[in-house]
Amino acid sequence: MTLPLTDVPAGESTGSVNYASGLDGGEKDRNTPSVLLDINKKPLPKMGGNGTRRVRKGNMVKRDDIIWLAGLLEGEGWFGLREGKHPILVLAMTDEDVVAEVATIWGASYYRYRTIWRTQINGVVAIQWMMTLCTLLGKRRKETVIGIIKYWRDNSRSQIPTCHPERKLRSFDLCSPCYYEEYRKKQEEKRLLKLVG
Repeated sequence: MTLPLTDVPAGESTGSVNYASGLDGGEKDRNTPSVLLDINKKPLPKMGGNGTRRVRKGNMVKRDDIIWLAGLLEGEGWFGLREGKHPILVLAMTDEDVVAEVATIWGASYYRYRTIWRTQINGVVAIQWMMTLCTLLGKRRKETVIGIIKYWRDNSRSQIPTCHPERKLRSFDLCSPCYYEEYRKKQEEKRLLKLVG
């Protein structure tokens, strides 16, 4: 089976591409076109001590990656509210290389539980991705995502730090690094006041 291409990567022939080309070990996987998902050549990150793999954040996500991600999450993803109020976007599947690619796109870590590899994003970052993917999803998923975004918009304003909106709220409308920085400053002021007074 062949797939017609409009954008041909360097080194590929024009016209059509064989679905099984580029797979390691001579495997014939008709569901993974090597031109669209050529992650078999990328080395996977090393396993951490707690069973997670941390991947490096990329600079910019390509349009084709967003389209691929929307299709993958349409079938394998979960858009939801953890504990009924925290936005979460999850991908869980048995293919480590696919989960690693999604974790790279999201700038997140992934881990293994039994035979399942899993990656997820939460909070504002999940909402940002839901907004990005919403127009590319099917009717049922789109309705779910719109409901999550509306709930978050109406009920979660107080859970966004004023200093860094993309981070989780720690306390006093601050994220953890800013909160601890303010805490250290106040502790230093108290120490100086004790020395003076």
